[in-house]
Amino acid sequence: MTVTGARWDEARMLCPVGEYTSDEWRDHYVEHPDVLMQMLGDIFRVYKAEERKKAGLGNPQGGRRKSQIDGSLEELFAIIMPRISDLPFAEAYAELFPKRSLRAVCMKAGMPHQDLSRKLKGDQPVTRYDLERLAAAADVHPAYFVEWRTMVVTELVSRVLSRNPRLSLTALKALSR
Repeated sequence: MTVTGARWDEARMLCPVGEYTSDEWRDHYVEHPDVLMQMLGDIFRVYKAEERKKAGLGNPQGGRRKSQIDGSLEELFAIIMPRISDLPFAEAYAELFPKRSLRAVCMKAGMPHQDLSRKLKGDQPVTRYDLERLAAAADVHPAYFVEWRTMVVTELVSRVLSRNPRLSLTALKALSR
């Protein structure tokens, strides 16, 4: 029986069974770079197919997904290693939009330039929605901004602790030690 051209017994021989540490996986992929390349290729093909599907394009030939990848190495890196910044908002913004005017960015992001100007100066707090609009305008994930990541994690922790009051007490006790 074959699955995407490979036989299961051959696949089992190439890929380790059990739980591997990060170092063991690295060593495995160094020893078998073809396995890593095949996995990255599969991820990229699935991603590109989903992208075409979202755009309403589908597979023009119909049927199975193409074995050839229509994309660049830069696109693959953007998928597996999204761009992020650890800089404060104003500095991350400057890094993200180095040569674009404030008005041009605001037009693309759909926000008033006066508001963004105040947020960049620190006179007004930046919101999660602001960060998501700016990220969309720059064609990066909102996680690019450290503030967005902080807001999402804070929201998740708050949700978990509010649903589990005893857990919040346990966490408080652990933190106060």
